[in-house]
Amino acid sequence: MSTSLVLVVWLALTAATPGEGEGRLVDIGGTELYIDCKGDAGPTVVLDAGAAQWSIQYQHLQQALAPHVRTCVYDRAGLGHSEAIPGKRTSSQMADELHRLLNAAGLEPPFVLAGHSLGGYTIRIYQRRYGADVAALVFIDAAHPEQWERLPAPVGQLVEATVPMVRGMAKAAEGGAITSEQLPPWPEAFDQSLRRDYESAMMNPTTYLTQASEYEGSSHSAAAVPGGALGDLPLVVITAGKSFDAFKGMGLPVDESEVVWQELQRELVAQSSDAEHLISPDGNHALPETDPDLIVEGIKRAVAKARANWNTTR
Repeated sequence: MSTSLVLVVWLALTAATPGEGEGRLVDIGGTELYIDCKGDAGPTVVLDAGAAQWSIQYQHLQQALAPHVRTCVYDRAGLGHSEAIPGKRTSSQMADELHRLLNAAGLEPPFVLAGHSLGGYTIRIYQRRYGADVAALVFIDAAHPEQWERLPAPVGQLVEATVPMVRGMAKAAEGGAITSEQLPPWPEAFDQSLRRDYESAMMNPTTYLTQASEYEGSSHSAAAVPGGALGDLPLVVITAGKSFDAFKGMGLPVDESEVVWQELQRELVAQSSDAEHLISPDGNHALPETDPDLIVEGIKRAVAKARANWNTTR
């Protein structure tokens, strides 16, 4: 398999339609988005996926958290069960769509928003726009708004090169040229019963068209992230100690990129006076797969802070 195809299927690894569960489609104003919530205790945790990913990668985290706190996973437009929205996809749009989804689904604040990678942009924008509803944030090896300028140039070039590759995969899927044999093994950390759903999604051209749109919008997403500090808003930053190990073999300067990434992560921590920094020594950027236990622990800590603060301020 070529390096280009390896990159595309790796990025698409979590691009699978969720299995049948308790989730539902909710109309947010002409478009239906999928959301699945489990558990009863507040506040409500909302897990926001990384670029080109959706709820299937986070269902094992939801299952671990549900006995302790109500936890929701959802599919952004064009991914999983959710209907597509044409055009470039940016975190600014996604934040507003998430807000409409939570309202239309009848979910009441406070919310603890946990964003992985690109999801970090979305929840930060959401917090700025709808901050009265947000009790805590959790960044999961989250994107930094200055990363495209500060990481080595090949990182941004790789993302740019990914767009035409993924669009090519859409054409291949449309022509029936993608087979299950081309797909990488389904991670052991994920629900094995969803493997067939994953394979079906990888035959769907809409999957790749949406992914390409999210990659195209990445610089616009970064530019929309608000500056300034978070004050004393509870914040937990979970960082992969070897984030760029996930990209070995893709032509990136891994060691140099890692140094910059760790610096960017420390800057995220510094945004709040009530922040914790949890580091996964051997975890890579695919933290939901490589260290799900640390994510669960970090979210539990954020929930505890949110409960204490919300009760004293409301």
